[in-house]
Amino acid sequence: MTYLKIIGVATATSALLSSAVFADVTSEQVWNDLKTTYENLGYSMDVGSESQDGETLNIADIVLTVPVEDDESVVVTGLSFGFEQLSDGTVSIHIPDELPIMAEVDDVVVTLLLTSQDMSIIASGDDTTTNYDFSATTYALALKDIKQGDVAFSPKALVTFSELAGSYAFTKGSLFKMVGTFDVAETDIEVDIKDPEGGAQMVTAMVTLKGFTEAFDYAVPEEIDYEDLAAAFAAGFGGNISFGHSGATFDIVVTDESEGFDLKGSTAEGSAKYALSQGGLGVETSSKGTQLTIVPAQMPLPISFSVEETNNVFTMPVSKSDTPDDVGLTMKLIGLSVDEALWGMIDPAGTLPHDPATLIVDLSGKLNLDFDLFDFEEAEEMSGDEFPGELHSFNIDALQLTLAGAEFTGDGAFTFNNDDLETFDGLPAPTGALNLKLVGGNALLDKLVSMGLIPEEQAMGARMMTGLFANAGEGEDELVSKIEVNADGSILANGQRIK
Repeated sequence: MTYLKIIGVATATSALLSSAVFADVTSEQVWNDLKTTYENLGYSMDVGSESQDGETLNIADIVLTVPVEDDESVVVTGLSFGFEQLSDGTVSIHIPDELPIMAEVDDVVVTLLLTSQDMSIIASGDDTTTNYDFSATTYALALKDIKQGDVAFSPKALVTFSELAGSYAFTKGSLFKMVGTFDVAETDIEVDIKDPEGGAQMVTAMVTLKGFTEAFDYAVPEEIDYEDLAAAFAAGFGGNISFGHSGATFDIVVTDESEGFDLKGSTAEGSAKYALSQGGLGVETSSKGTQLTIVPAQMPLPISFSVEETNNVFTMPVSKSDTPDDVGLTMKLIGLSVDEALWGMIDPAGTLPHDPATLIVDLSGKLNLDFDLFDFEEAEEMSGDEFPGELHSFNIDALQLTLAGAEFTGDGAFTFNNDDLETFDGLPAPTGALNLKLVGGNALLDKLVSMGLIPEEQAMGARMMTGLFANAGEGEDELVSKIEVNADGSILANGQRIK
């Protein structure tokens, strides 16, 4: 569970640095709630000094210790904050314009520098819910150096947010509930990493995001145990987070002695959504208007392509259940166009259509698990010979491949009898049908033969095999096929029994 603890460290530290913490309407309550929150989340906090300067409570030299393994911890030092009581009953939270931060795990020490300009953070609310409104002209986090023992390494890594604004709301109780939004006019990422031993390895990157947005909504139990996520889910742990941008550009160079590449490109817009709770796991990513050019080091010839749209969705249950839950997988790659220079290497005579390609796979179904996915001890005890649950239905909602003038499509639906594990050798017996259609397949095969990419005898074998499972369709150069699986275990292809 190390990675989950590290995620917790990152979330908590980010919240601390942005002052997205639990608070009331006085500076003392803000500070006390902050300490209580970190204790409830399993972190220990030591404070170098507390002092009162007029209406401002100053906290200096905060040390956070976060266990990540049985015998290892991440120690974060250098944090300092001020909590100013305002006359309207709100609290203004101050961080230094330059805030050095050190994180240490084992014998590795990482030094960071947080800088901000015109940073404003205002806390308001009542005894149960605290609201935070924040803004800044710039907010940047830079990696200064990494030390392991006596060896120092100074890579460049800088993330800069320009014209950022957002608001968070936190509700206290048996569940810490957190809701917030974050908007940035421009985000710039710069990376320059060289081999610390003087070798040829090097990575440089320049990434810019326009109109970056973030929104989150999640809940954490008071005494969460990241080693027992099944219990945490049952106690209400979970939430969702989403990201988006209205334009991105990037230039990434990877150099090695014999390998490497230079990747440049842009995307008109993109988004990502993640959700995790006792109800299931969900992930969705999408993009539009992507342009990419890659130059491999071993073949210094630019390879360019573009994609009109991508969309990927994955959902599945994570908890043990006796009732079916939704599962789904969607992959869409729409309008893939390859640069004519690359087509010229493959098809110099222009025999094939160079139209954009499309791939769509859209699957859905119902299943239930016999164990909690994040109960790793229980998962290790499960037999690898059997599916750890029951599959109830499987649907091919859409299937499409459009390439070089041909198009292959399909759809289908199946249900499964989990009481019959003999007919199909241990798998639940399916019942249903799959419908398939191929348009332009023969024409494409003829062109591949004429180009010398496929021998004539292999093309003939492919046509004979197709004839066994497909019939001529209504249109020109169209083949259709219907594969049926019956409850008695028989399989039919276009009405002809093949099993």
